[in-house]
Amino acid sequence: MMKKYVLILLGIIISNCVGQVLATTYSVNPGQSIQTAIDSASYLDTVEVAAGTYIENITLKNGVRLVGAGASSTTIDGASNGTVVGCSICDPNTRLSGFTVTNGGGDVFGGGMYNVHAYPIIRDCVFSGNSATYGGGMYNWDSAPTIVNCVFSGNSATYGGGMYNNIDCSPMITNCTFSGNFADTGGGMRNYDSNPTITNCIMWQNMAGTSGAEISNNPYSTPTISYSDIEGCGGSAGWDTSFGTDGGGNKDADPLFVRNPNDGGDGWGDDPCTPADESANDDYGDLHLADGSPCIDAGDNNAIIANPLDLDGNPRISNVVVDMGAYERLCICSVTGDFNCSCDVDLADFAILSKAWQSEKGQAQYNLLCDISVPADDIVDIEDAKVFAENWLQGL
Repeated sequence: MMKKYVLILLGIIISNCVGQVLATTYSVNPGQSIQTAIDSASYLDTVEVAAGTYIENITLKNGVRLVGAGASSTTIDGASNGTVVGCSICDPNTRLSGFTVTNGGGDVFGGGMYNVHAYPIIRDCVFSGNSATYGGGMYNWDSAPTIVNCVFSGNSATYGGGMYNNIDCSPMITNCTFSGNFADTGGGMRNYDSNPTITNCIMWQNMAGTSGAEISNNPYSTPTISYSDIEGCGGSAGWDTSFGTDGGGNKDADPLFVRNPNDGGDGWGDDPCTPADESANDDYGDLHLADGSPCIDAGDNNAIIANPLDLDGNPRISNVVVDMGAYERLCICSVTGDFNCSCDVDLADFAILSKAWQSEKGQAQYNLLCDISVPADDIVDIEDAKVFAENWLQGL
């Protein structure tokens, strides 16, 4: 067994080395086929998709990176013709980012996306308005995808409205928001013999007909949940073990979305058995955080990569601590040196600068906000201190 894993690792390393020399970027514009570009691509190639709506059902290829122009402007619409995005036997060099995935339906497994024996990285995507028997937004089987900065909203299923993890799944789910999803069992997520790791996430106002509005686990599933706001979990102080293992920092408080999802009272999507279009009044909400949200500055910085962005493409850490959910609440102040977003430069900011002093990018204590020299040089040093001193006691 060890020999098998070594051979797989060597194959990936060799493919990476070859791919770095020969990698090609393919461009797709509205009216063209995403799948055609994927089929033409090779390992470590990139397919860049311009803003627009693409009505098709696609299958990812191992090692190919599919990059949209952003979830707010680039949509893959499955036209209720089965799963929108499929991924089978894919390693972590397989990427999906920058899309809204919608209108997947008519299939048993995964309305928006399925992963089978797959380990893709999925970032900055919105899965909304999809349906299936298992996993309205996403279905995972024997897979461990990395899912970052994604929204699951307005998806429906019999099991796992937002996501279904089935047998030996261990997805890493970070800074994602699940809201307004529905299922008979597991409105937000259903886990069957699977153990996802959920960090810096929000799961709120999902619905279930029978059990598990936010999360439903079978007896052999134990998610590890940290620094997340999950309705009904009790927070870390009063943790309900039916949700999984408490990793600390969890909350059970209204996240104060700008606008909550609303299916209009007639369920998500269109009922093909009626002449009316019930999807016309579907509102997937505005899942940005409003002022006063308990999810602001409540996440775990250790769970995010260096210098990350949120789903909108804004800096992931607006203040000193990352927010929960897919969207960072932006600081409205614009005073250089105001690291804690208090709209003035004072002793509290000096303490933050001191903590990051003499740290470089990649080190645990490094804080991007403190790298205020012009140009920024990925180290917090005397040059940053000079700029800070120039703005001392400045405010709005």
